[in-house]
Amino acid sequence: MTRESAPSGGLFAGLPDPQMIEKDVRDQLADSVSHIRSVLGPHSPVSDAALGEAVEQIRAHRQPPGVMARYFDLIAAVQGQDIAQAERLCQEMRDLGRERAAFRVQRYDADTLGDDFERLPRLVFSETQGRHITTPSDADYARAKHDVLTALDIIADTDPRVRAEIDALCSHIVLAGGRKEDGTISFGGVTSLLTWGCMLLNVDAQHDLNTITLGITHEITHATLLGLSAVEPLVNNPPEENYASPLRPDARPMDGLYHATIVCARLAHFNAVWSADTRADPADRDQRQKAAARSRARFYDGKQTVDEKGQLSQTARDIIDECEAMMAKIG
Repeated sequence: MTRESAPSGGLFAGLPDPQMIEKDVRDQLADSVSHIRSVLGPHSPVSDAALGEAVEQIRAHRQPPGVMARYFDLIAAVQGQDIAQAERLCQEMRDLGRERAAFRVQRYDADTLGDDFERLPRLVFSETQGRHITTPSDADYARAKHDVLTALDIIADTDPRVRAEIDALCSHIVLAGGRKEDGTISFGGVTSLLTWGCMLLNVDAQHDLNTITLGITHEITHATLLGLSAVEPLVNNPPEENYASPLRPDARPMDGLYHATIVCARLAHFNAVWSADTRADPADRDQRQKAAARSRARFYDGKQTVDEKGQLSQTARDIIDECEAMMAKIG
C-alpha cells in the first residue's frame, strides 16, 4: 500500500504476542476443566475419561469455539446436578477438540451450526438484550463473506498487529442478520469469552466492505482485551456500577466502558492509517480521516471517566496510556 504521512507504529506493541494470549486462555480453560473433572470423576467414569482427553487437547492446540461454549454449559449442568447432560457435554468437548481449530467464515443457520445455532445467541446475548438474530439471505451471506475475506487482506496491509490478533484469537467468523421488531439494527457485532474464538457479525449492520473492515477491527480488539482479562482482570470496579459509554446510549459497567474506550482508540488509529492509502478514492480517504477524528474524540470522552472512576490493573493502565500517546500522534 502506498501511503503518505501515516502515523508510524501500531497499538498494543507492548502487549504479549497474540499467540501467547491465546495460549494463556487455553491454559486457564484446561485448569478449570481439570477442576470440573475432579468434581465429576467419582460420579461419572464417562466424564472422567472424556475430560481427561479434553484437557490434553486444550493444552496441546487451539480449540474451536464450541469447546469453550460447551464448557460454560457444562458448568451449569454440574451446578444443576444434571449428570446426563454433563456427560454429553464432556464427550462433545472431547470430540470437538480433537482437531486443531481452523479459520472459517460461517453462515448463522441450523444446518451449519447444529446445536450451536441455539447455543451461540443464548450465551452471547443477555436476557435484557433479547435475541434478535436471524439467518441471512443467500445474497447477504455471499456478499458479506466476500467482504470479510477482502477485509482481512486490507487489515493485514493497514495494521499487521490487528491481523495477527485475528489469526491467533478468532477461528470462526459467523455472519447473521439482526433487526428488532421496529426494523432497527439489533446488534453490530459480538465477541464473548463464553464463545472464545468466535466473532459474530450482523450483515444488516456491516453492510459493505468499509463497515465489515471496521467491524472486524472493532471486535478483535474486544477479543484481545478479553484474552488478557482471562489471566488478570483489567478493571476491578464493581460490576453493578454503570457509567456513560462513548459507543452506546446505555450506561455500562466500568469494564464495558474501558473496552469501548480502547476500541475507539484502535478505530481512530486504524482509520488514520487507512486514510493515508494514496490508491484510495479521495472521498473515501476523507471519510476515513473524519471517522478517525470522531473515534479520537470518543476515546478522550471515555478516558475522562476511566481516569476519574476506573480501578485499573497496571496492564490496563499501560494500554490506555499507550492509546493516549497514539491519539496525540494522529491528532
